[in-house]
Amino acid sequence: HLGPTSVKIIISQEVIALEAVQNMSIFKQTSGHGDHHDDCHDEESALMVASSTISSYSNVTNGEGALDTFESLGDPDHDGIREKQNQFVEQTEDSSNPVSSMQENIQDKIEEFREEFKHVVVGSSRGPKRDLSYDQSNHVVVLLRMYGSIWPKVLPYCIANVIWTFLIYYLSKNTALDLTLQSNAAHTFMSTLVSFLVVSRSNITYARFMESRQYMGDLCTACRDNISMACNLTMYDESDGAKQWRRDLAYNTIVMLRTVNAVINYQSTDESFDEGHEAVNTVVSTKKNSFKMTDWFESERTTVDENFRAPTILADKVRGSILKQRTKKYLKATLASGEELLLLGKVNDFLNAFQGIKKLMTTPFPFPLVQMTRWFLFAWIFTIPMTLTEAMHYISETMVVVFFITYGFLGIEYVSIEMDDPFGDDASDIDHSGLAEMVYEDIYLAIVKADGQGDALKLRRQIRQYAARGNALDAYRADISNPVFWEKEK
Repeated sequence: HLGPTSVKIIISQEVIALEAVQNMSIFKQTSGHGDHHDDCHDEESALMVASSTISSYSNVTNGEGALDTFESLGDPDHDGIREKQNQFVEQTEDSSNPVSSMQENIQDKIEEFREEFKHVVVGSSRGPKRDLSYDQSNHVVVLLRMYGSIWPKVLPYCIANVIWTFLIYYLSKNTALDLTLQSNAAHTFMSTLVSFLVVSRSNITYARFMESRQYMGDLCTACRDNISMACNLTMYDESDGAKQWRRDLAYNTIVMLRTVNAVINYQSTDESFDEGHEAVNTVVSTKKNSFKMTDWFESERTTVDENFRAPTILADKVRGSILKQRTKKYLKATLASGEELLLLGKVNDFLNAFQGIKKLMTTPFPFPLVQMTRWFLFAWIFTIPMTLTEAMHYISETMVVVFFITYGFLGIEYVSIEMDDPFGDDASDIDHSGLAEMVYEDIYLAIVKADGQGDALKLRRQIRQYAARGNALDAYRADISNPVFWEKEK
């Protein structure tokens, strides 16, 4: 409506804002017709674009920034631009003009949108994980901090062993029952074996912990890079089909990552032990036939087995989203074979990382070694008072030494127990939900950069609606029962 193309380019924000207001007016007039669900998308897109424009407009004084840019392009009609922008400023400052109250109306609408989804949890249902960072140079904080410490778990054993020490001393001094060991040679040899087992187990579990963190990082990086590269490779295609293709790919990627988090959460809770041996009878429906997953099992499968199958099936869905651009219904120019392989390679990277996590979660530390370490450790720990009571002259000194020996050896074992399950909600666990949530945000920002806030809002609404269905694994089982899930991407 403003004339020359150059004018539209220079004051594009103002044009978008005015068009957003017009779209809002049209929406209100036609909201009673057609599909209300799609209209909601259009309304929110207009709201978000207009809100951003009005917020950022205050940074430009009377359009001087736009005018300077226009003049740098060498267009002689800068007086016309100044007049247009001054008119827009007068409109926004005129309290009698509907545009002046647009910001307030937009904020009200956005608040309504947030209110609608306030109970929908996209990330972890347990809320944000408390930060365990600390200053290593602050000795007081390191010594006295309880959050993340193994003191609460080890302290009962320390107290019990101190009481046991005093009991041995009391019996040896006041009764005929003497539990002390006259020679500590055997106990000394045994200490070498206990130290080897405890320290070796600690080193192995720490290596597994760091490997889990590496796999989780690779998994998140693959999802982030897949969408980022897809947007960058097709960012100059601004057609509606290209925007839809990018949004579908982003949606399926986020769903895939949410499902991985659900698998990890399920495996890291007692629920996996309670339901791990239940039969899985998910009914899969397609246009051609309907069957149960169990019909194709070579042997009995558990709920845990089927959970680990979910990300693999959803990865195929992401591959289909990438390849559907071959139909030429989305992109003006299909991706080159190298570009296509690059995106598919990110899906392979995701699956490799997930299989690494699966390997660590389904292959625990060898039970015989854990059992042997535990037997030697407890036998050695609770026989220490029998040797030290005889060797040391003062019971108070003996009790202090026993207390800290118990803390040291059992503490290392409890650290190994903490690291052996790196996922969950313990203080020292990897914050996999937090890492995934940052990937969701990065994907939204990639869509904002490529297609604008309107399309990013559509994607976010899709994700909120998906999250409102509950647990990602339950949503997955419901989806695979729908014939649409098994259709080719078109």
